[in-house]
Amino acid sequence: MATGAHWQDPISLETIHTIVKKIIPTWMDGLHLVQLKLVSAILDGQDILCCTATGDRKSAAFAIPGLILVEYNAHPDAYPAGLPT
Repeated sequence: MATGAHWQDPISLETIHTIVKKIIPTWMDGLHLVQLKLVSAILDGQDILCCTATGDRKSAAFAIPGLILVEYNAHPDAYPAGLPT
């Protein structure tokens, strides 16, 4: 993994929450903890394996990183700089 900022850092995790609430306002509670761990690892370029129950919103966890990157790159001044894209 490259040096510098990472999506799994505390400020970056808050950035993920902020972006998800902006792009999916109907998700009042935002990401579940397991989703946040998956999304931040994916954004940091890590390989992951996830086995959870049906209905735990795993599929969303794999779609969300792309949406986050679109928002992050479209509005770079709104979010912390230097995160991997």
